[in-house]
Order: sequence, then structure tokens, then C-alpha cells
Amino acid sequence: MQRRDYLKSIGVLGAGAALAGCSTKSDDPDTTGTSSGTPSEGDANPPEDVEVGGTWINGLTSDAKTLVPFLSADESSSEALMRMVDWGATMDEAQEMQGLFFESWKQNDANDQITYKLRENLKYGGDYGQLTADDYLFTIENLHSVKESWTGYSYADQFYINGEPIELEKLGKYEFRATLPQARANYKYNDYISYITPLPQDLLKKYLPSFQDDSKKAKENFVQSIKKDSELQDGSWTGNLGAFNLKDWKRQSKIVFERNSDYYLADADDYHDDIPFFDKFVIQIFSEESTITSALKNGGVTSAGIDEFKAEQFKQHPEVQVWHSRYGEGLFYVSLNHRINSWEGLRNQEVRRAMAMSLDKNVMVDQIAQGYADPAHTWSPVWGPYYDENGVWKPNGPRIEAAKTKIESALSGKGYKYNGDKLVDSNGDQVELKLVWLTGSKSVKLTKDYLKQQFGKIGIKVVLEGVGWTTLLGKYAANSHKNLPQKWRSNLDESGEPAYSAGPYNGGPWNQSVSEKDWDLMTGIGFDHGAYSPWSVIKMQFSKEGSFNWFGLDPDIDVAKLCDEAAAAATRGETKRKLQKALVYLSKYQPVLFTQSEHALTGYRKKVGGLEPAKNFFTENSVNRELYFEK
Repeated sequence: MQRRDYLKSIGVLGAGAALAGCSTKSDDPDTTGTSSGTPSEGDANPPEDVEVGGTWINGLTSDAKTLVPFLSADESSSEALMRMVDWGATMDEAQEMQGLFFESWKQNDANDQITYKLRENLKYGGDYGQLTADDYLFTIENLHSVKESWTGYSYADQFYINGEPIELEKLGKYEFRATLPQARANYKYNDYISYITPLPQDLLKKYLPSFQDDSKKAKENFVQSIKKDSELQDGSWTGNLGAFNLKDWKRQSKIVFERNSDYYLADADDYHDDIPFFDKFVIQIFSEESTITSALKNGGVTSAGIDEFKAEQFKQHPEVQVWHSRYGEGLFYVSLNHRINSWEGLRNQEVRRAMAMSLDKNVMVDQIAQGYADPAHTWSPVWGPYYDENGVWKPNGPRIEAAKTKIESALSGKGYKYNGDKLVDSNGDQVELKLVWLTGSKSVKLTKDYLKQQFGKIGIKVVLEGVGWTTLLGKYAANSHKNLPQKWRSNLDESGEPAYSAGPYNGGPWNQSVSEKDWDLMTGIGFDHGAYSPWSVIKMQFSKEGSFNWFGLDPDIDVAKLCDEAAAAATRGETKRKLQKALVYLSKYQPVLFTQSEHALTGYRKKVGGLEPAKNFFTENSVNRELYFEK
């Protein structure tokens, strides 16, 4: 989903294929990002006399897979659906719920109930009539909250809290209420109800007999049948619920949408009368990303993401304006393998801290990321609401001699020492670490060279191995007790099984599960930091039984418990205390070498109006509602 139309801060995993993010360089930590070229000056509200017309072209490298809302997980499908149908609400700059389908979104003082009130002018296409509370409840109860997610929806667990379901109650034709099993002061950052697409219940009821049948075959038939539904495929069911209507879809070529003159928000007091402002919206399929950016230069597309190494070039282009923001989604780090098939020094906190001290994050930000990132010291961007400026540990590298002293002191009992400039073991052999890096990105390539250089300065030899995405995940990140060599199989219990298994990326404790291939360091992977509700992604990565703890961490505090307590806190103040405790701990424990949080960087054709500089993570420049072509 596009970031500013979807609440990425829910903490859902987003593994990235590049280390560096993108935006303009800024030495001022309070800088929020600006635009270059001739964007509107800080005001996304279109003028009253904005001219409606023109065609917006968005370039993507793959075609949509499906237009069935609850089955669309790829970028192209989501982009298409976003033009055809809105959601209940999105987040505004004040971090409050801004109504789309919802006229209002209200959480009670006890933080355990949310009341949703729908606008009364929402109409489905065909003979399905108005969108009402009944459609919302029917969709959630029969598609989204189905356990084991056999319907194909990926986030069914978000409709449960600690295993208990969120209770839904109809209050009126256009109003319903959700009662949470536990109070959640920060529920607005995790509210999936606001981001589902309510389908007409009468459309779904056509498939109800197979839907209610619990057999495996009936479930498979339901998914396959609904994928073929003509009204879902041509979007005719969407009525006035979206800014555009589907006009034409040439597979593997382009998807064309036309302006919906009946768009429900055009009648709303809180939106402009003439939205959307374009006659057409086109998704054009290109063979590769470089072709899209070339099209941005010559006017073949209206907007495109920009690589950080091409940012200055685009800033000088007379027909392109550059929008940037420090509020990117990804946070990146150097993975350290704590498992038994790695160098034992990586399981020593002081050694990890020393390695962090050898790195100059300003070099990584200014030279490798071209200034389009911020240094990161824990699992939070420096602008995050839970970041503790005074509490987190900052390596302040490069401090080479101090790092060497720390390493020698930490490992002296194990026979390690410095022989000249080399760190050697008890046999006199230099410590040698294998760094696996993700190929295909210039920034990652520069990063692996920098890591080799800096770790060499503290006496550690680094051997490089570049691999593709599939190999990196399958051969190095994934791990299992089945990969244990015979010499370590005695670590398993009598049944030959590990103490626990949390999935393919955490097959058990550090000494009971290993990757297929040995490694020590890894670079090229980032996750969505989920800045406003980071407990989920912290728990996944940095708790002992976290599903993405491929590192084999065994922290000396219960990270999972802290995350659960933060999520369940009855007040935001308590959430902040719990989260800051976890974030400060991670900075000092240094389970990985935190490096940077990305910026966002997008190029728009110069004629695009309505752009505004980013004021915070939720600043939105929506094609559906804010952007237009200047006269």
C-alpha cells in the first residue's frame, strides 16, 4: 500500500532490498523535509478555482494480480484499488483519524471502545444500494476476522487481542462499535477496521453456501469463485466509493481509470467540491525501475520514486520537482549472527558495542546514503515519538583505539589478543568474519566495502559474499534444527527437537537452530520501523521467540513482555515509558549494528500542484484528493 494512504506505522513487517533511503541532505535534526522546484508553498489545499482535467500516469514494474480487495497484497493491485475505493479513515497531520467513509471515529476515555459513524451518501454500484454498518460488520465477520485466514486475508490476527476477538456491535444504520478485550490507548495506530474495504453483503451472499461449509474443498472453491466474480473484476460494485472508475485493463500493459463525477467526498463539507482533479488516472507497466525514472524526465509518467544517487540530477531538471521527507518507513542495520555457527565474539555485548564504535554513521548517511537518511541508534528513527535522546547509547564512532581496547578486555579470558594490528585467537590466527551482502543496490555495495574497511581497522578480517534476495533469505536468514551438524545435535532434547520453533526465520534457540550456510554479518535488509506503534516489529525481531529473530538473540530482559505491556497500556504515558525502556535497552545491548533510517524521495512533473512539505510521517499528498495540474 502507498505509505501516505495507508497506516504503515502499524508495525507490519516490510523487508527492503536496499540499505539506503532517500531524501535531501540536512544537518539540522529538526528539518522535516522540503520540496525543490515549484511546488505549492506548504499548502495541500487546492485553490477554489482549480482546473479539472489531464491524465495522471503512475509507472509500476508489474501488473495488478487481482482487484478482489481482501486478496490484493501486491503493490500494483493495491494501487489500482486505491483509485476505485477508499477506506474508512486515514491519519492526518495532527495524528488524528481523518474521515473518508467515516464521518467520525471516536475512542472512549477508557480506551476500550471505538465508535464508527458512516457518511450517509455512500453508494455501491449496481443494485447493492447504500453502504451501511451491516456491510461493514458482515465483511469483517465473514472475511477479515476468520481464524486461520482461509479466506486469503493476511491480517486476521489483527481482529484479536491476546487471542480474544474484538466484539462488534451495530448501533444504527450508519453506526457501529468495536469493544476491545483490553484497553488500548494507541489503538488508532493499529486499527485495521479503518483500513478494510467493506464489500456489499449481498454480493458476498452469492457465495455463502460454500462460504459456510467448513470443508477444505468448499473453502478453496469460495476463494477461486470470488476471484472470478465479474463485478469484483471490473470494479462496477464500487459505485461512488472511489475517486475513479475502472475504464480499461490491458494486461501487462496498463490500467486506465476515469474520473468518478459522483465521488462521495465531493459532497462533503470537509473536502473540495471538484475532487478528483484529473480526468484520467493510468497505471503504466514498465519493464524496470530505470525505465520509469527515464519516463519521469521526458514526461512519460507524472511521478516516480527517485534513487538517492540521482537526486541532484533531478533537482536540476527543468521539468521535474523533487519532494522529500525525512519521514521514511525503513530502518536499517547490520545483522549479527548470535547463533552457534558464527564467531563467538558476536555473542558478547561489549564486542558488539566495540564494533558499533568503529563505524562513523555520518559517513554512512552523508556519503553512502547521499545525505538522504538519519543516523539510527536503536529501533526508532530519531524523530519517533518514543525516541529518548538522552537515554539511548550512541557509539559516536569512529573510535578505533577505544574499540580495540574494549574487544581485548571483553575476550581476554578466551585467549584473544592483538598481535600488532590484528585480532588473533588462541592459535594465533586472525579473526575472520563472513559478511553476506545483498546484490543489486549501489548503496549496499558501498556499505559492505565500508564495513570491511572499518572492521579491518579493529583487527578483524572480513570476507565478502554477495548473494541475491532469495539466497539471502533462504540460505542465510532462515534457520532450522535440521541444519545442526552432528557435533551440536546434543543440544537438542531427547526427541531431537528444539526447545521451541517460531517459524522459518527462528527455528529455535541460538545453539539449537542454524542457517543452512554459515555467516557472521549481513547487510542489505531493513524493516518498517513502525515508529508510532513499534512494539510488534520489535517483538518479531528482538525477542527470544520472535518470528524474525534469525540472529538467535537471547536477551537478558523479556523484550516480548515489555512490548506486550506497551501495546496494552491504558495511557499513552505508560506506553511511552515501556517503549523507551525497551528502546534504550536495545541501544545498549546492540543486538545488531543500527545504522540509519531512510528518508522518502519522489519526483513529480513540474506541472503538479498541491504538493506540500512533509510536516510529519502522516503528511499526505493524495492523487485522489489533494493533487492537481496547475494552469
